[in-house]
Amino acid sequence: MTPRVPPEYEEFRRKQILEAAWDVFAERGYHAATMREIAARLDLSTGVIYNYFKGKEAIVAALHERSLNSNAELFERLAQKETAGEALASLFEEYSACVDLGDSRKHARANLSLVAEALSQEELRSKTCSIYDLIRKALSAIAEAGISRKEVSSAVDPAAFAELMMAVFTGLQVRAALTDDWDYAYYLREAGKMLLGNIWRDSGPSMHPDKGADRA
Repeated sequence: MTPRVPPEYEEFRRKQILEAAWDVFAERGYHAATMREIAARLDLSTGVIYNYFKGKEAIVAALHERSLNSNAELFERLAQKETAGEALASLFEEYSACVDLGDSRKHARANLSLVAEALSQEELRSKTCSIYDLIRKALSAIAEAGISRKEVSSAVDPAAFAELMMAVFTGLQVRAALTDDWDYAYYLREAGKMLLGNIWRDSGPSMHPDKGADRA
């Protein structure tokens, strides 16, 4: 009788496989990556990998689920901030702090390889869009809350603001994927300062974290 593997070990192994797959996707792209390469990265047989995932599609589905959950948790925390400015400043800080110089390029390349594959795979496109939709709706909600509290100009369209933020995140990620030794975290922080500094109202409470006093 085969001994039962503890759930903690199964979760640990799944995490290992997902991280190894992410590395291979970053280096080879999703289309060229193979289950054999993912297994070799962990010095395992492909049979072990197939015990946890039926194929690359199942691995990508798990990666998307993990990303969806982590972003949902992040924006749930941000929704508890007292002002929209604090929420957005924290968002840029968390995004820039989660990767170092090498990891940012790896993350960008792996993510963009999946986005490229999503152009021709409907199921993958749907999963990718679900993550983008979650982030877009959360950003729009932050802007709406800022407008209702008179922290953000009423002229700001929350939906357009969310799309602008998404465009910044995506554009910087493309740059990081294409350019060696490019400091993604630095430029993300600087973009945050410029963007957040341009949507504060000319009067009333400032939502900029560095400008706590009211302006006449």
